[in-house]
Amino acid sequence: MFVHGPFSRRTEKHSRNIPVPTVTWYSVKGWGEGNMLIIDFWMQYEEEREYIKKRFMLYGDVPEFRLDLDSIPYLHIQNGRITEIRDGNARPFTPRPKNRTGEPFSVEEVLQDVLLRLARNETGVMEPVFVSEVAKTYVDAFHKAIAAHKGRDIPYYIIFDRRFLKLAFATDRFLFYDDSLEMPVMFRTEDGTLVSNNEFAEIGYLETVDAVEEGTEVMLEFKTFPDWDVHEFVADRFPTPLKKDEIPERYNSADNMEEEPDTLPF
Repeated sequence: MFVHGPFSRRTEKHSRNIPVPTVTWYSVKGWGEGNMLIIDFWMQYEEEREYIKKRFMLYGDVPEFRLDLDSIPYLHIQNGRITEIRDGNARPFTPRPKNRTGEPFSVEEVLQDVLLRLARNETGVMEPVFVSEVAKTYVDAFHKAIAAHKGRDIPYYIIFDRRFLKLAFATDRFLFYDDSLEMPVMFRTEDGTLVSNNEFAEIGYLETVDAVEEGTEVMLEFKTFPDWDVHEFVADRFPTPLKKDEIPERYNSADNMEEEPDTLPF
């Protein structure tokens, strides 16, 4: 299954052919219409066999780091809203439905999806324009442990599908992250976009090992970091103690969607 999210299609190509400029991280706080500007970003995806880009600005009040029921850190906000920039004008934006009931992604779910893409330094789908200080703090928690560089920095720790994962195997083409509990998750080395998070990732791992032995892929050496679990990671990288959710009202990860074709949020 390819990546599911409020701003992406289920596609193997993503937007790898669209050049992504160097990101400038801003440490100042931006404000818009009474709400703090959390992040300003472009999303890139394929629509009717053409790659297109749309720009969004996400606002919220009282940002606070919290833990969900699985102890996964996330950024909680109040009064969240998203605007889409069209022809220089900001318009209210509602994300696409996330399931068959028609319930749309919440603003907080969209924010977490964007932050996790930045945290794993994915360059093939989104392009940030402005990143607030609080959002940068979240991303930096992962970027402090860079395992390798292959056209981009490759983080050692990531979060995907509510799993805290560590880089386990890497080549010049593919990355495999694992937590020793479930099957690995497979990403492209060049841009960090998802290849598979189901049984095809296991098949992909075996095929990649064979490719290394045959010389068609090159194993990528990478730096390892402490074999932390998510609790140890949070204790080291975030202000502690973080408030933990008591009821399952947290986001349903944008990556953790039903097995159905993905659709655009428009």
